[in-house]
Amino acid sequence: MEQLHLSSINYLAVLAAWIVHVVLGLIWFRPALFGNEWSKLTGRELKPAKQWLIPGLLGHLLMILALVVLIKLTRATTGVQGVFIGLLAWIGHFRQPHPLVFLTHGEKEVTEALAKTLKESGEFSVFTPALHDTWQSEISNPS
Repeated sequence: MEQLHLSSINYLAVLAAWIVHVVLGLIWFRPALFGNEWSKLTGRELKPAKQWLIPGLLGHLLMILALVVLIKLTRATTGVQGVFIGLLAWIGHFRQPHPLVFLTHGEKEVTEALAKTLKESGEFSVFTPALHDTWQSEISNPS
């Protein structure tokens, strides 16, 4: 297996891709384009989360670097191959929405606070059973 040499990465191209990615993201989520629709569909406010600005920018840079490494490891050399790998990476972002979390804890206030935080994140459905509560799964057991 051929080794990947980090010196073979065109870091100027990575920087340019990162800048384009960030600028397109800022344009994409403008209220006049898709921002208001995104806000309606997700139930989230369209306001900048300033505490996540730096981690978000670094995360996007790492995402681009990971895509470059993936392209190098697969030896993609044409635009079509690069687009195909990009589409595969994009498909990897799809997931089932709202995983169900069973939240049990001895202290009612702590459980309620954590359940509220998880629900408000928009990422989880939360079930906090009381003593002797039961829950029926919608998934059948293939036996």
